[in-house]
Amino acid sequence: MAQNQKLSSGVISQKSLEILELFNASILYDYRLYKEDIQGSIAHSKMLAKQGIISDLEQNQIESGLLKIETEIDKDPQDFAAKNIENEDIHMAIEAKLTELIGE
Repeated sequence: MAQNQKLSSGVISQKSLEILELFNASILYDYRLYKEDIQGSIAHSKMLAKQGIISDLEQNQIESGLLKIETEIDKDPQDFAAKNIENEDIHMAIEAKLTELIGE
């Protein structure tokens, strides 16, 4: 079995897997919390910088990226959620988008 292949892939059909992903995903509901999630993540990055865990430059990149994501989501929050259902919840979707924007 391939390393990134789901264990259930040999037993459960693709259609069933899609239904299970929809069942497990809270993003279709919790997307409404995107502004709060972004503000919490910005506050967390500021704390990490203040404690010397990340640099001020890294904190600025994180904050800038999060604010860009917020602007994108503002345009159509439900569409953002629908396009990111594989991430399960809004925090994971924002984190994935941030990694895409600024890297690890």
